[in-house]
Amino acid sequence: FGWNSDAMAWRTYFWLALRPVAFFALIPAVGLISDVISGVSRKSSSGYRTMVGSMIALTGIAVASYGASLVGNGLSPEGSLVFSVMSLLAAIPAALISFTWLSTMFRGSITFGAASALSVVFILHAGIASLLGLFLASPAIGVFLGPTMFASAQLDYIIWGAITAAMLAGLHFWWPKMMGRKFNDSFALIGTVLYI
Repeated sequence: FGWNSDAMAWRTYFWLALRPVAFFALIPAVGLISDVISGVSRKSSSGYRTMVGSMIALTGIAVASYGASLVGNGLSPEGSLVFSVMSLLAAIPAALISFTWLSTMFRGSITFGAASALSVVFILHAGIASLLGLFLASPAIGVFLGPTMFASAQLDYIIWGAITAAMLAGLHFWWPKMMGRKFNDSFALIGTVLYI
């Protein structure tokens, strides 16, 4: 508790705790959306092993890249490079997961309803969060954006945008199967549009 301690050390602990938690919450949401996409496409999931391997890789990268929001801000140049590369590597499993979903929907008999619309909302929010993550991972841009609300906005797109949309998609997809009663699709679609 010396007077010469770093006043911004809390950021390191904050991102060490929060970033992996957000990605660990994203993994079940990805599995949920995969099941919903398979159900609304009326065909089995294409590339199941690729999907599972990508989810495992994304989990490992999430743990290893907790310092992505600290790139250029208080880290050594070597540490910034390591976290930058690890964060950029997260784009590979994310792309593989997206291609697996596209191949599942290809030539499927897709039904449009609340579950499929919320799946699109999940993909939209997760895509925006991935794009924001690429900006944060770049040392030249991340040094300016890391200490701002830009980094928090990226996690908010994951937690409040993507994960909540995945939970709502699963609810609209599985509720009729569990209870035998269906939600009113017109009200659900209005709610989905308002949620975007």
